[in-house]
Amino acid sequence: MDKTNIMVEFCILGDDFNPEEVTSKLLIEPREQYLKGSRSTRNIERKETCWSISTGYVETLLVSY
Repeated sequence: MDKTNIMVEFCILGDDFNPEEVTSKLLIEPREQYLKGSRSTRNIERKETCWSISTGYVETLLVSY
């Protein structure tokens, strides 16, 4: 059987919310969070606020549909 890598990601994106409030309500630490207007590691201005979690890549058997 062939194997592949998959990842599942859940993101909340918006103009104006507090990512810390999402963390406290869900009781889950995000993989990533940032505020609209902040700078990325490449010095690009963020266009939205983000809170996200992810499984990261996981090796699995190839899924066909």
